[in-house]
Amino acid sequence: MTSDWKKALKFDFVTYKGDVNNLTSDATKWELLKSEADNAHLFYAEPLDNTTLTKLGFTKLPTALYFAQMADGGGYATQVILANPGETQVSVTLDLFTSKGSPLTATVNGVANSSFSYTIKARGSLFLKTSGTAAQVSTGWVRVQADGLLGGSLIYANQTGGKVVAEADLDPSIPAQEFCFTVDTRQGYYSGLAMVNPTSAPLDIRYALYDAAGSLKGQSSQTLGAMQHAARLLGEIFPGQNLTDFSGMVTAVSSGGSIAATTLRFDAAVDTLASIPVITGVPIAKVPTAAQASTP
Repeated sequence: MTSDWKKALKFDFVTYKGDVNNLTSDATKWELLKSEADNAHLFYAEPLDNTTLTKLGFTKLPTALYFAQMADGGGYATQVILANPGETQVSVTLDLFTSKGSPLTATVNGVANSSFSYTIKARGSLFLKTSGTAAQVSTGWVRVQADGLLGGSLIYANQTGGKVVAEADLDPSIPAQEFCFTVDTRQGYYSGLAMVNPTSAPLDIRYALYDAAGSLKGQSSQTLGAMQHAARLLGEIFPGQNLTDFSGMVTAVSSGGSIAATTLRFDAAVDTLASIPVITGVPIAKVPTAAQASTP
């Protein structure tokens, strides 16, 4: 909290003149008392339930989940698991997209389409899986939209003869304009990034590569089109860099909109497969100038 919080922390103080047992969004029932800093009160709040929100004129909060990597066919299959821990049924739409942002048709639970609609009962769950039977692999991303609060995860697996060789579990990616992630190519591992632009306009992304000691090793940029997806290895993001047995960090900053991203980590045989969420919500330091970068 800032040192001048007594002046900076400003609240609108209102009173409700209607029946407290029959809340309404009618503006005539609410009266503004003052709008100012006030250090003479202790503030207590508790979350509003769906019933109270509805009385106040709010509809159920929508949910959008973004999974930045999926694969189907060529030995891969993807499973999406959704959970509704609430007390009311939710309606869900699952959309599959190619890397170019167009609809991706796949067979999910025996039905071939690119968009699927379901309902999930209160405290219910839903397990959806692509067939993985196509000869060629198709990659892209998944969007889940719901008319209420919803949780979920995605698993994509490498299979041989119907047997899972390796699989990775993805949490929903939190869209952010800046994020970072660690990379480690030691012991023959590959590090990479899968990302989605869920917005309606192209986004420019700037990358900076640092070694484990914090020294700047390289910079690059790319443009990711609206609704498009890209999966790139570390060497593709920073071509020309010697990244053998490298460990460090990459920062990414997007201009004009948020990116949903997750990391990729696997070995040459893809019998070890992992995906680690990128780090969001932490301020990204500015890339140092050439003079700063060369200072010990």
